[in-house]
Amino acid sequence: MSDRSFIDNLLSQQHESPAVNQPGLLCLMEFSSGVYFLGGATIALVIGALVYLKATRTWLRLASMLVGLTSAWGIATAGSALYWNGRAESWMGTPGDASTIVRGGFIAWGLFLGLMLAPGLLSMLPGFRSAEPPLN
Repeated sequence: MSDRSFIDNLLSQQHESPAVNQPGLLCLMEFSSGVYFLGGATIALVIGALVYLKATRTWLRLASMLVGLTSAWGIATAGSALYWNGRAESWMGTPGDASTIVRGGFIAWGLFLGLMLAPGLLSMLPGFRSAEPPLN
């Protein structure tokens, strides 16, 4: 099957879900308020980034990263939970459940936050401060 026929098949496939009665990938357009969740998450990240860039203290930079990421991640998770709650696509074993989506979003947030904040938290410890670069 060529790539083009696969895409055409995917776009024209009818879903069995009573909540989604539109062809293929175009069913995402049904969730018109999704753009507001995307916009809200983007604004939260931008505000967090601006505060991070303006901050001079390490704890304030870490706090801005934490608040920006948590706000954006919460908004995106809420949008996903609202969209998928009760939907059943042909590839899904069971309909989407908001609590499962929120739990998965919380786990992913924790993992991402740990990876993102680890260097900053380590730099606050006295033994882990970066050394001055050697002079050539």
